[in-house]
Amino acid sequence: MFGCKKIFYAASGAALLGVCLVGWSTFSSYARTGARMATEAAHDAVPVSFEIERMRTLITDLDEVMLEQRSKLIKQAVDIQYLEQDVNRIQERCSHLTNEVTSARNVLGVKRDVYLIGNKEYSYDKVASEATAKASSLQRARGIYEAKAETLSALKNAVAQAEAQIARAEQQREAYNLRLSQLEAQAENIAIRQELATSLDAIPTQFDAGAFQEVENNFTRLERELAVQQRMLDERTTAAPAVEQISFSETEQKDVLGILNQALGDEEPKTQTASSNSPFDHIALAE
Repeated sequence: MFGCKKIFYAASGAALLGVCLVGWSTFSSYARTGARMATEAAHDAVPVSFEIERMRTLITDLDEVMLEQRSKLIKQAVDIQYLEQDVNRIQERCSHLTNEVTSARNVLGVKRDVYLIGNKEYSYDKVASEATAKASSLQRARGIYEAKAETLSALKNAVAQAEAQIARAEQQREAYNLRLSQLEAQAENIAIRQELATSLDAIPTQFDAGAFQEVENNFTRLERELAVQQRMLDERTTAAPAVEQISFSETEQKDVLGILNQALGDEEPKTQTASSNSPFDHIALAE
């Protein structure tokens, strides 16, 4: 309880300080602007689907309002019916009293001491008194008739206006239903488009150039390294001495000594054994 009082006093003090610093008009504009922004933010925070259902509830409430008005019109219609009967009855009474007063005036047009009315004799005073009473009743009946007839006319006009208003309200309600259906269709369309937009956002529109460039750079680096290693191996192979190998498919060598002997005319060339390894063989050949 004490904490609530402290909060209340602090808020009151802050408000009073704000009024003193900027003036009531400026402070009031700030306060009203803040309240309006808070209301708009609250409306923005409510989902559209909930707002549509809320509109449906409000339109349904209109049915209750119109039903209540129609109930009143039904009661007024019954009152009008009874009032019409009352007016008709008073009108008939006025007609009856009018005939009575007219007849009394005709009778009293000739003054007599005794009047014979309906096979009965009445004195002048009795006839005059009765005629005056009927005239007074006629005046009262006319006054009541005029008042009730005026009330009946006003009530009928009011009921007619109310019925026209209810008819317009029903048309407006149907228009609201149509607008609500359009809102529902629009909201559904927007929801589908939003879902499609979300799906499209998940589809890549372009690839990461950096990732591809990194792969390309690695390929270039590896190809350069392999080219360097290949060239170094080629140079090493070229500089190394060739290894002598025996070829078993050599062509037959020419017999040079046979050619020389044939040129000298010797039919049987002299052959030397392959085992002669004397270092003086070339001297004998020269002689």
